[in-house]
Amino acid sequence: MNSFIIASTDKKRIEEKINEIVKKNQAIVSEFKLKTIEDARELKELTKLSHQQKLAVIIKELEKASLPALNAILKNIEEPGPNIIFIITTRNIKSVIPTVISRCQIIKLTSKREENKDINPEYLAFLNKKKGLQLLYVDKIKKREEALEFLEGLIQFCEKSIYQKERDTKISRCLIHANQALLAIKSNANVKLQLTRMVINL
Repeated sequence: MNSFIIASTDKKRIEEKINEIVKKNQAIVSEFKLKTIEDARELKELTKLSHQQKLAVIIKELEKASLPALNAILKNIEEPGPNIIFIITTRNIKSVIPTVISRCQIIKLTSKREENKDINPEYLAFLNKKKGLQLLYVDKIKKREEALEFLEGLIQFCEKSIYQKERDTKISRCLIHANQALLAIKSNANVKLQLTRMVINL
């Protein structure tokens, strides 16, 4: 594959991996911001050009791209033009739509701080609240970025909890519905509606 997704919250390790891939392929670098469908069209024009030397197109923080923009570049990622490499980064691989993931080589990097940190007790406290209090909690989350941050943290908590406690039905259910809410909000669904639906399904 000539398309890579680097997933990590450690910016230093991401840059090191990008440099490693670029150096290995002896490529020149072109950073590209992908947020809107217009950005995707510009990227298509860039990849149509003939490149004598390998070109590494770097798209950082893919979670900020809109769903139409992602759909528009699927073909480019799946079949990059001659001498083109895509290097994509994201804070959380679960925030990337499956159709993009299936077309890329996934590289997950974990920072030492993440490896050693304890489970955040706030997420445990949230899950232990009664449903009415959970609804009040998520009702305070208004901004899309805040919702994504909360859900990513909740997902990480669930994953660690499952690793430590086998066959925990409540945690498993939370992981499923938190992931569904994350993907929906990432696709510009209503924040309040998705968080409320998640809580009801817990």
